[in-house]
Amino acid sequence: MLYCCWFADTGYGRLTKTQLQQLLTTTHHWQVRVIAALRRLREQLKTWPQRQMIIKIRQAILAEELLAEQIEQLMMVEVPFLRPHKTEHRNSGSRMLVKI
Repeated sequence: MLYCCWFADTGYGRLTKTQLQQLLTTTHHWQVRVIAALRRLREQLKTWPQRQMIIKIRQAILAEELLAEQIEQLMMVEVPFLRPHKTEHRNSGSRMLVKI
């Protein structure tokens, strides 16, 4: 969703259904195998006794989960067909990543 907003806001227009489907296909394995796996592990650790070691592990997993989401955003920006000629130049490309 954030990518679609960035895509339109930076002057690329709207994604077609085909482009959106290809974007989702491109990121699906990363989303399932990396991001969701980290999230599941972090959530499972919530049920463990909250000792200092478990809290630190959960914080480390959260940091890796956020990094994995940033990598996913970079993967989306790198999809070649999603870089058509801009219709206008409203914002610089430096806002490609969304700070979480």
